[in-house]
Amino acid sequence: DLGGQTLEDGSEVMEALMRPTRIYVKQVLPLMQQGLIHATAHITGGGITENLPRVIPAGLCAQVNPQAWHRPELFDRLQHAGHLSETTMRTTFNLGIGMILVVPEHAATTIQAALPSSKVIGHVVADPSAKIQWQMKSLAVLASGNGTNFEALANAAQAVDSHYQIAVLVCDQMQAPVIQKAAARHIPTLVVNFKDYANKAAAET
Repeated sequence: DLGGQTLEDGSEVMEALMRPTRIYVKQVLPLMQQGLIHATAHITGGGITENLPRVIPAGLCAQVNPQAWHRPELFDRLQHAGHLSETTMRTTFNLGIGMILVVPEHAATTIQAALPSSKVIGHVVADPSAKIQWQMKSLAVLASGNGTNFEALANAAQAVDSHYQIAVLVCDQMQAPVIQKAAARHIPTLVVNFKDYANKAAAET
């Protein structure tokens, strides 16, 4: 019974799901009246992926960093129980962000002082190709030989709902076939000769 499961804060999943939507007008209106906010997006149904682009002008793109805030445990429980993809999560739930304020960069410090629990979760850049982009985790993969595990990770990274990218392959053999596989995917390789170090632990640090 998912609804009856207890979260780390002591509440049950069903209780957390039934909490009323938070209203932000008292905190946000004074900042708007001071001209510190360009736009606001209340993140309800459709999640950040569908709500934020509605307030982004043409020719601009919001780059969102999902590592910029702590994702509440509730959403991880729902994702695991429902076998939901990351794309589905991002287009269904707010993932812990109830309201997004689009502000001039110079006003960010003032707004964070007025709203202590707020966080900078991204930036708006010039990009006509999309109104929102999710930044991904960058991974370094250690592999040698044929690189079967490397291939599996690389294939998964190309999925539409992937939330990571492989930034570099670290290999301990100059002639390992996995290096050619990385090159074919335009992934840079760093070759580390463990013989140059006292032990493997020293090389990995």
